[in-house]
Amino acid sequence: MFGEITYKIENGGTFVEKKSFKTSKKFLKAYFKLKKSNDCKSFTVNKIAEHAELSRRVFYNYYNSKETFLEESLEYILNEINIILEKDPTLSDDVVREMLTFLYQNQEIAIDFVNFFPHISLEVTKYITEVVEHSSIPNLPQQLEQAYGIPYPYALSVYTSTIDSIIKYWIQNGCKETPETIQSYILSIVRI
Repeated sequence: MFGEITYKIENGGTFVEKKSFKTSKKFLKAYFKLKKSNDCKSFTVNKIAEHAELSRRVFYNYYNSKETFLEESLEYILNEINIILEKDPTLSDDVVREMLTFLYQNQEIAIDFVNFFPHISLEVTKYITEVVEHSSIPNLPQQLEQAYGIPYPYALSVYTSTIDSIIKYWIQNGCKETPETIQSYILSIVRI
């Protein structure tokens, strides 16, 4: 689960501290604000924490290092999306709309990730493919082969690339449309 740390208590019990996406979001906003104004290498964890109005200690409770900060942040975001998608493994319209709404509500971070780090696109494409492959969509291989008239690996690529392209284009262009509009675009193009 997203950002959980389990601690052992001396009397044999345990408690779980949940890391908040809200706090992670503050660090990301601070990072991107600094990135827009300065050379990326010239600012420190202290600067990021200061701009987030949080402490350096809190930063290190969330992240291993400044160098792995973005990778770990992307993992936090994808974990939040996983929590949404796990509500319905068949990837129903409602769960897709909720996932798009999450991106829309966090568009500032999504836009900055896409604009500053285009290579993240490959990670997102891989993630979308894994989500679809591990979903509970009934008879996925057969449905895709029948819908697209090509072997499953190619049909899966077409299917996920279509979803991926629409979402990335939406983010790159500032999330101007509503999540419902983007959902309707996806549903009108994909064939299952």
